[in-house]
Amino acid sequence: MNKLQKGDLVKIELSGSLVSDGSLFESTDEKEAKDAGIWSNASKYGPRLVIFGKGAMIAGIEEELSKIEVGKEVEIIVPASKAFGEKHQELVRVMPEKEFASHGVRAQAGLMVTIDGVPAMVKSASSGRIMLDFNHPLAGQDLKYKIKLLEIISEPEKKAHELAAQFGCDVKVEGEGKGISVILPKDVEASKRKGLEAALKASLGEWAKIGYA
Repeated sequence: MNKLQKGDLVKIELSGSLVSDGSLFESTDEKEAKDAGIWSNASKYGPRLVIFGKGAMIAGIEEELSKIEVGKEVEIIVPASKAFGEKHQELVRVMPEKEFASHGVRAQAGLMVTIDGVPAMVKSASSGRIMLDFNHPLAGQDLKYKIKLLEIISEPEKKAHELAAQFGCDVKVEGEGKGISVILPKDVEASKRKGLEAALKASLGEWAKIGYA
């Protein structure tokens, strides 16, 4: 049992596959992702930095991380109830083709789309009707994960620097405890500010003061 606390950062390596057929759907290892045909240019590979206890990971993984010693690798089965939930039939809906077309997307079975800000998968398209599944793609699935805990980061200044690095910048940290202040470079892109500020407060505490210089 380690001493993980909410807001701590964890560096992990992991891979996830379906219990039902063993197919890999996620990996931090780029070669493994390529070999499985799931490599994506939009994904970052290598150890993943995650804020513990803030909902960034599914419940089954968070529970296991609190038990693993640093440097250890485990293999676990996560039931659907502690992963992405059960599948709900009421989230499978039929939309007229004309209405679907107004979203500027051509219907194709298996396509992931966003309808009014909500992601969905096209299940079928026929007879002028589009069947959409708004469940998470992994809802109802029991999952198998291999997880290796590489590092636990609890020290506030290091947490701030690690999080800032994820957004391509560095920070200056002053004070401690509820008096902690984080100074970000004023040239941080506007598109990154909101996400970085939210991550810092989630890890350091809502009382953390954030400024720019």
